[in-house]
Parts: sequence; structure tokens; C-alpha cells
Amino acid sequence: MRNILTRSLKTLNDLSGYLKVIEKTNTLATYKPVVNDSPAVHTLTAEVSGLLRSLRTKKVFEYNSVIVTIYGALESFIEGSILAYLEILNRVVPSYKKLPAVLIENHFDFSAQLIKNLTKAKYATKIKKESIIINLNSCIVDINYKLNNHAYIDHSANFRHDAVVTILKHIGISDLTGKLLNCELFSNFLKTKHQSSTALNLRGEKVFFPLDELAQRRNDVAHGVASEIVDRGYLQEFIEYVEAYVRAVNWVLQQELYDLLCKHAAVLRIDDIKKIYQKHIVCFGHPAGTLSIGDVIIGKSASSNPELKLSQVRDLQIKKTSYPTLNWTVPTDMCMALDTGVDVKDNYTFFLIDNKLSSLLTRI
Repeated sequence: MRNILTRSLKTLNDLSGYLKVIEKTNTLATYKPVVNDSPAVHTLTAEVSGLLRSLRTKKVFEYNSVIVTIYGALESFIEGSILAYLEILNRVVPSYKKLPAVLIENHFDFSAQLIKNLTKAKYATKIKKESIIINLNSCIVDINYKLNNHAYIDHSANFRHDAVVTILKHIGISDLTGKLLNCELFSNFLKTKHQSSTALNLRGEKVFFPLDELAQRRNDVAHGVASEIVDRGYLQEFIEYVEAYVRAVNWVLQQELYDLLCKHAAVLRIDDIKKIYQKHIVCFGHPAGTLSIGDVIIGKSASSNPELKLSQVRDLQIKKTSYPTLNWTVPTDMCMALDTGVDVKDNYTFFLIDNKLSSLLTRI
């Protein structure tokens, strides 16, 4: 998931750079050389100006390429993130029967539809009918089960916000809209963009209209439908919106996976929190179990919209003396300090995640 987000953000960043190149090129074309300029400057400006005058549809080309690229970055991110999410989910949840109910309900029907659509170019040489059937059988017997991940991205929908909500709901992500608005990064973006004190009062079309407009404009370009050619500033706003949107969706998927890790892969639970120092040092009573520096932990807040934070144990202390490992066969009331490396509060519960999944966690 992390790599998927990085690639999408790079595409959007490169596109912003492309818009700046266009702006500078246009500036160069209107430059009037002075006597002291070199012959090369006179020649270059004349050539650039002449080329731009001859390209009467230049703005259309620019507009079409930018719209298609922004939409492509969004589509690639959503589909790639779903595949990565399901791959990780497949390893975190030990039994098919313990997967989110809605994911199980859709799996067989979506897999059957995928078999029908294997002739599509996007599946050529990638997926075989036999492997889909083998995966379905592994889910029936529930032994080393394997999901047909591509079945959940086999669709023909344009990526308007409602379509994204529906697609992610199929893999167990409920109330995407509410969760996006609870994402601090996205909420702050909306507050700045709409000059609102809170993102929550922006529910409705206003919040997600840019995504819906992008999908419509991309659809028009793909079908050769003439539409209003907006300026580069407007296109830059699309880029900034999609960047904030994909970051927020990635955050939602992370939160869901962290929660599933706490449920299915935690080997130790720490909830006897005595006090928090400097926002990241947790004083706690040690439960029975082993805790070592470098272990991966997830902190989960106790609230109606809990926030989950993943980090590594940076230090373990008893009476200001550091230990590489703490091992107790029975719970103890002795106060120990845990350095989480991230800001937490005293209403957090901490979960030690199975080290067997440590390599997987770097991909979330």
C-alpha cells in the first residue's frame, strides 16, 4: 500500500511540474528580445513563439493529457490499494470465516463474474480460470485460504466518490465518507479550501464534487465530447484535491488494517496505563508476556472514532534503567516505561503484534 501511494503522489507531483513547464514555455513565447540578448535567444524565442502559434489546439492537448493523467493516478491508486489491502488482509486474518462479512458475501459472485471477464486485456496472461477456482475451493475448505483479489476491482464504474465508496464497501470498509472527514489531513485540507472551521459541516456534494467533476471531464475526453477547457490554475486544484483524497483513503485503509491486526495478530495487550510522559513515554503495569526493544506495537484510543497508531518500541525502562527485553510469567503492578516514538494519550490500549508479520507491516 505504501508503494502504491508513493507512485500515485509522484505522478501527481510530476504533473504539477509539467504545468509549470507549460507556464514557463508560454512566458518564453511572449518574451521580446532586446538588443543586448544573444542571437541564440532571438532565435529560440522566435522558434518557440512560432511553434505555439501553429498549434492552435495546444490548450486542448494540454487539458486532455492532464485530465486523463490525474484520473489515471486516482484509478491506479484505488485499484492498486485494494489489491494490496486484500493481500495483507489474507495474511493477517487466519481464517476465511473470520473475514468481514460483506467481503465473504461478495467473494463467490465477484469471482464468477471475473471468470466471465477474463477475456479483457487487463487480465491477459495475469489470471487463469483454474487459479480462480482453486482459490475458491481454498476458501470453502478454509485451509491456507486465498482470495481472488482481482474480483474486487473488476468493474466498469467511473471513479466518482460514490463509486469509490461502493467499491471499498465490498471489501469491508464501511462509512468511507465519515472516515475521510475524520482524517485530520483531509479535514484540514477542506477547512483551508472552503475556509470552514470544521470539515464535518461540509458533508454532501460540496466536499466530493471535485472528484465527481474530474470523473465527468475524463469521461468526456475519452469519448471525444467537447467540454469547457479550464485554465492551469483550475487543473492544479484538481491535482491538489486528488493528492489529499488519496492520502486520506490510504489513511482509512491503514486504520482498518491496524484494527484487524489488533484483533487477529496481537500477542500481548497492555491496558494498565498509569501515566503518559512527554506524549510518547507510557508508564504501565506489565501483563504476563514478553516485550522487547524493536517490537511492533499498535496504540488504539478509546473513543467512538478510535485512532490507531503503529510504532516500534524504542526503549524499555524500570526505575530509569533500560532493558532490551522484559519478560513476566504473571502480571505485575510494577510501573515500567515504554517509549512508543509517537504521540499517544492515557486512553490508549497497546497491542504487541506478532513478529512473524513484521516484514508485512512495512508495506502498510
